[in-house]
Amino acid sequence: MSKKIILYSVLVFSMLGMAAADTVFFEGFESGSFTEDWNDISQSSSSPEVNDDRSYEGTYSLDLYASPGSSTANRLNTKDFYKIEPGMKFQTYLKMYLDDGCQNSASYGIRNSEGEALASFSSSCWSDPYLGVRTYSDGNPHEEKEIRNTEFSNNWEKVSIEFRDNEVYFQAGSDSAVLDIPENYYQQGDARIRLNTNGWGSGHAKGTAWDNVKVIDNTNSDPYKPTNPAPQQGAEEIGTDTSLEADVSDPDSDKMNVTFYNASNGAEIATDTGVNSGSTASVQWEGLEVGTTHRWYAVADDGSQTEKSETWNFTTQNEPEVDESSVSPSSEETIPDETTLSFDASHDDGDTMYVTFFVNGSVVGADQEITGSGTASVTPENLNASSFYTWHAVVEDQEGNKVNTEDSNWNFTTKSGNPDAEIVYGDGKNYNPNSVIIDVKTSHDYAEKIDQLKLLNNQGTVVDKVQNVETGKTISLLWEGLEQDRRYNWTVQVKHDGETFNTNKFNLTTLTVGINLAYEIENAEKYNIYRREGLETESANFDYGNTDYTYIGSDTSIELIDASESLSEGDYCYLATSENMRDESPPSNEFCIQDVSLR
Repeated sequence: MSKKIILYSVLVFSMLGMAAADTVFFEGFESGSFTEDWNDISQSSSSPEVNDDRSYEGTYSLDLYASPGSSTANRLNTKDFYKIEPGMKFQTYLKMYLDDGCQNSASYGIRNSEGEALASFSSSCWSDPYLGVRTYSDGNPHEEKEIRNTEFSNNWEKVSIEFRDNEVYFQAGSDSAVLDIPENYYQQGDARIRLNTNGWGSGHAKGTAWDNVKVIDNTNSDPYKPTNPAPQQGAEEIGTDTSLEADVSDPDSDKMNVTFYNASNGAEIATDTGVNSGSTASVQWEGLEVGTTHRWYAVADDGSQTEKSETWNFTTQNEPEVDESSVSPSSEETIPDETTLSFDASHDDGDTMYVTFFVNGSVVGADQEITGSGTASVTPENLNASSFYTWHAVVEDQEGNKVNTEDSNWNFTTKSGNPDAEIVYGDGKNYNPNSVIIDVKTSHDYAEKIDQLKLLNNQGTVVDKVQNVETGKTISLLWEGLEQDRRYNWTVQVKHDGETFNTNKFNLTTLTVGINLAYEIENAEKYNIYRREGLETESANFDYGNTDYTYIGSDTSIELIDASESLSEGDYCYLATSENMRDESPPSNEFCIQDVSLR
């Protein structure tokens, strides 16, 4: 890989919030030379070369060649020294391209400033082929292992030495080994890389090619404990939806993932990712129980190490409370113009609360204030009769804490409100045509008075009307000026609050009340008409002094309309005498009418 690609990989790693793995040294030999970063410590007859006939990546690679017939070492040391501690990794790509003698060897190692080896690979076939690894203490071998029974590969393979807390990890291609280290291992000083190829006997040659030599610093310090919590430790009156915050920093300036936890049960609340060292991590904690102490902590993770904060706590403030038992109406019938929505609300902190009412989702009353506790109410306008309505309220305190009762499913149904009328007297009756009276009793589901009561003739014309009618009371409607001896159809109409009720059609009949004489009275120019009540013949003994007969008038016609105001419903008989023959003329035959309805 080129240096450009490696640096990009490190950047992505950091952006993900992981600990940065810094490439502190990289050599791809793409300059065509090794002299800038390397010291040539080869023995005579050996000279490292950079050429372009073999490379792992790019154009160039380094060749260390031990020629036949020489006893020499072709080797390079890096000019710079690097710290040796857990997390440091030394890596290269190595290929053995020529091997015609087992007396020669190749090695890759780490040596301190005294030239003493700390860790190394060694490849040889002096007796039997092998690839071995070794750790050292004060320049002396501490532990060694053979990781395979062949030398370095004739193909490119990655070779690395990784220092860990209590061990060194070696890897060559797919083969690996872990070696122990002594107690004083990391006190042996800084070190540098050595690349080496040896030639020991005549007629033998060995060549190794090297590319992409790299030093990776994976050392990492623990993040500092998260501090400066918000809400502050022990804070009170905190909302049920709140932001948790903590300041975080890392000695290595690593980006961090900061996870917040509920200390009461260890449940994760949320994680703020990619937080820069020296900045503030924050998450939302929502739906908290009111009036409760909540405990929490934060853990900073730089991708390698974690650090937990202290455990903090805060107490949420109380929110408004609605007394469900006080809700009216909750699911019942109401009178449209008299529907009052109400409920009791309280606040344990004594806060001022603001109430907004909604009917079918629309605001019908807002900003009612209740301090501490009290009843909120509103009377909606323009409610329709016989309709179903849902309603709810939002109660918000001065801190912005809200209670929304929408899920409580409060509702009411307005009553029908239909006015009605009962005909008490008038249907099918016989009437004096001069004055007809219809008796009507009105009713309503809830109103005590009806707006208007009308009597309509067959053409729908208003004959009589009464306004502001008391329900349950009999009202008389007057129809005057009717013709005699006719049948009339009529209806009654009741109106209230925009609702109209029409009765069925009824009828009445006007009478011609007259005396049809059985014979013409001789020499009579004018007639006296008499009336008696009842049909019993034994009482019909007429004489001019009999009080059973009442004089009702005189006329020249043989017919006379009885329009006496004193007449009431009943049976009547009539007779006539000649006015100018008062003493001589006998009375005429009686003319009787049964069941007369004259009002």
